[in-house]
Amino acid sequence: MFAKPLPFLSALLCTSLLATTLVQAAPNQAPKPNAKPRNNFETQIIKLDARVHGANNPIRLNLPQGSYEVKPVSKAAGGQYEAWSVWDRTNCPRSKGCPRLVPTRFTGMHNNYYVSSAQLSQVIVDGKALPIVKEIPQYRSTSYFLQNGGNRAYEVTENFTYPDEASALAAAKASTFSLDKDSQVAFMLLDLSRSTDNRGGMTLQVRKIN
Repeated sequence: MFAKPLPFLSALLCTSLLATTLVQAAPNQAPKPNAKPRNNFETQIIKLDARVHGANNPIRLNLPQGSYEVKPVSKAAGGQYEAWSVWDRTNCPRSKGCPRLVPTRFTGMHNNYYVSSAQLSQVIVDGKALPIVKEIPQYRSTSYFLQNGGNRAYEVTENFTYPDEASALAAAKASTFSLDKDSQVAFMLLDLSRSTDNRGGMTLQVRKIN
């Protein structure tokens, strides 16, 4: 459905390694060591590249305690991309999207994004709290909130792929999350397979709402 097919054992290894990777990944656009989150947070635009900003190299922000909105936005907001793909080609012909199937039948652009922080306490998409899971779902066809020990993260995703960036962005969903304490938050585009054939990226607007 979402990810390029992986053998079952490889999928398990990738899942188990992800929590460690998120902690140890070298930060991109990270604040200086020992820097503390500011009491006031200004809205920021995050530019994610599908070949660069995966689990090994997320973009990190130091955020104060509170609630935030993450909203996919267009290139007009200052980004380079509006959607991305784990495939090197597109064959989906419908602007309203093509279903993700196993084995893969339709390829194209999609709009999912992944957010991680040890202090995540609640995540809402479409007015509803995301379901809590203990491991990353194999096909990642619906959004989820991962809680496994000290590892907390969520992914906003759906079961469709699109013929171009504009149609994928039009179907993209905003999310809100809460932090119990001041925390560093990582933003990335998650691909549990190779990223060398990925295309595009996402532009996210992060805004403090409470």
